[in-house]
Amino acid sequence: MKFNEATIKGTITAEKLTEALNQVQGRCKERTVTAEQILTAFDSITKELNIPKKSMNGIKVTFDLNAQRFPNAYKYQPMSTIVGAEFKNGKWTNVCIERWHTHTPNRKFIITHTEESKAALIKRFSEFC
Repeated sequence: MKFNEATIKGTITAEKLTEALNQVQGRCKERTVTAEQILTAFDSITKELNIPKKSMNGIKVTFDLNAQRFPNAYKYQPMSTIVGAEFKNGKWTNVCIERWHTHTPNRKFIITHTEESKAALIKRFSEFC
């Protein structure tokens, strides 16, 4: 089964996101996202990490804003809009949007760190104590 997918290269704008979302989500009514929700998620990830942007270069993130559990009575796993991106040169780039199986709540945000970002996080938390 082939699922819809769209990739945005370069600078991310609300217009580009909306166009890609329209292509991927099509007539979907449930577990969809908006461009504003995606931009807000990027801002909250950057704010929550609270490390210098130069240390964030290369971080990759995948998130499902509609992550949830379903009863075992469901025969199939519902679809949701999944967003992936990479942080480069002070901004989120290479955004990939696709429809895929809904993640469980413990996988709402998946962040893949670089060695530099790990070191910055360790430094931040060691200064906290």
